[in-house]
Amino acid sequence: MAGVGLIGESVEMQNLFVQVLHAARLSCPVLISGEPGAGKRLVAHSIHALGSRGGSQIVTVDCLSLSPALLGVSLFELGQLEEAAAILEQVAEVAWSNGDDLLLAKARNNLGTIANVRGQRDKALTLYQLAVPVYQRLGSPSGLAECYHNMAITYRDSSALEQADECERRAIEFAHQAGSRGVTALARLGRAEISLRRGEVSLAEVGASHAATAFRDAADPVGEGDALRLIGVARTLQGKLDLARSALETALSLTREHGDALNEAETLRALAEWAAAEGNHDVARAHARSAVALLERLGAAEDAGAVLLWMEENLLS
Repeated sequence: MAGVGLIGESVEMQNLFVQVLHAARLSCPVLISGEPGAGKRLVAHSIHALGSRGGSQIVTVDCLSLSPALLGVSLFELGQLEEAAAILEQVAEVAWSNGDDLLLAKARNNLGTIANVRGQRDKALTLYQLAVPVYQRLGSPSGLAECYHNMAITYRDSSALEQADECERRAIEFAHQAGSRGVTALARLGRAEISLRRGEVSLAEVGASHAATAFRDAADPVGEGDALRLIGVARTLQGKLDLARSALETALSLTREHGDALNEAETLRALAEWAAAEGNHDVARAHARSAVALLERLGAAEDAGAVLLWMEENLLS
């Protein structure tokens, strides 16, 4: 790989070459970390040179000049929860010190999402409930829509489906006020997920299909992938296994291409359930183990434990 500046014959360098080649094939964000002087910039240039954009000029951005809140959210989407939480905690402290109520509310909203992924439901709800009155005072319908949608997810994960549905309804109401079609689609997908939890499988498929169309029209591949995942789950439960496979494989491709670790884990879990329904326990086990590995990396111990329990109860040893 000397042609792009990386030289070396050690096992470590050969492993690095493989990782660089793999990263160059991706179109999603890639996080490169290391000590000062380790060669992160050289690796970044190598990935760019070997990728589909290699013929164009690489654009370098000083991350220290970025909004810390935006950096925290980006790290969360990449699955770097510890780093994301640390940055967002710092953002919250700075916002509190400076009297920046809007930034503080945004930080608390995102910290609530991380707490929920970690299974800390009460902490998540407390953070959301601290953010809501700030958004109300500032007259921010978009902030309220996002916060109520996130709150709905936490209630749903706590099996409090009535509260979850009410929060999604409020999220849709505020999203309409803000003119946010993206959050409207998220909340409608959330209501489809609630329908699935209630056993209303056909209704869940219809709702998720509408959401998938909305995400596709808005050029939101991550949202579309999540909607397709739910469509696949609903179709699996209805015995429409060929259609379920098509939806789930497309969902997995979208989440991997655009770098959403949590959605990837949930899609792998759905693929495991589909494979088990097909009677292919080896494939189901492979997908489930991949889901567990991702969930454990995210710190989602409760969800990882649920997948392991499902494997024990549904897959032959």
